[in-house]
Amino acid sequence: MLERAQTKLRYAVTFKDPSTGKTLTRDLIPDQLYGIEYLTDEGPRYRFYVVEVERGTNPKTSKQDRKSVERMKAMYDVYIGHRKYTFFH
Repeated sequence: MLERAQTKLRYAVTFKDPSTGKTLTRDLIPDQLYGIEYLTDEGPRYRFYVVEVERGTNPKTSKQDRKSVERMKAMYDVYIGHRKYTFFH
């Protein structure tokens, strides 16, 4: 899917770090991507979703420059809230 769309599952996101208040730019890399095909009168259509799985390996918050649940949520809030994703037709 990614090769056909000529894209990667990596997105640079600029966000305000909830723990430090600093503005950071980090790569948002979801754990997985999956798609569902469904049929319409106009032909097949697809919906794609990203998956982020929290297995308790990251701290809830961190003032260090490392991944945290709080920081990931802030990154997704910016990514989704500012519609950084692309629609393919």
